[in-house]
Amino acid sequence: MASTMEIERREMMKLTPKAREAYKAGVADGAVTCSIEKLIATVLAQEVVSYCSKKGTYTFDHFDVEYMVEGLPLVKRLKKELEQLEEENEELQSLLMDARAHTRRQSDIIDSLIHNPER
Repeated sequence: MASTMEIERREMMKLTPKAREAYKAGVADGAVTCSIEKLIATVLAQEVVSYCSKKGTYTFDHFDVEYMVEGLPLVKRLKKELEQLEEENEELQSLLMDARAHTRRQSDIIDSLIHNPER
């Protein structure tokens, strides 16, 4: 029997769109006779699984399983987070450039006061 952690882990996974189409075709052909959840569990346990019938063979591996985070496939979620980090980075780079320019101006003022104390 699967542990609670294994069940939760499988619930955070689904087949890729292409793999879902192959799954549906395999079920229609009679080659695939298990649920998507069972197929995913088998892929996780064996790395690859094939179903065969007279009409064809359907093979699934770990590339056919999407890991989900907050309802999004993990890859999409990570891309979204990367985009947000890149935007934040651009903003921080701009602030850093402004701070450096301000520091140069202050340094110039201090230098001029040191070298020309009459001002």
